[in-house]
Amino acid sequence: MSAAVLSADDNERMFGTNLNIADVQPVWVEVTNRTLLYLWMFRTENGEGYYLPFESAWPVHTRPGGAAKVHIDDRFYKASFKNPIPPGGTM
Repeated sequence: MSAAVLSADDNERMFGTNLNIADVQPVWVEVTNRTLLYLWMFRTENGEGYYLPFESAWPVHTRPGGAAKVHIDDRFYKASFKNPIPPGGTM
């Protein structure tokens, strides 16, 4: 498992917006499965001040609904963690 804090430029490239303007610091998490089993990363509440990817999208929505919201949500869906992680796979 590895993690990296994303810069403002990385925010723009990955999510189409700079999350720092909403006081959100995105962290990229990558897991390599070196076992022969499928692995699952469970999404649990991390506590106050920590947000799941879709919670992070809300502060950067310009207004409810519309094409811009759908575009932002799509980018967050694509960047979110996928389960399961197959044997030898990386997510």
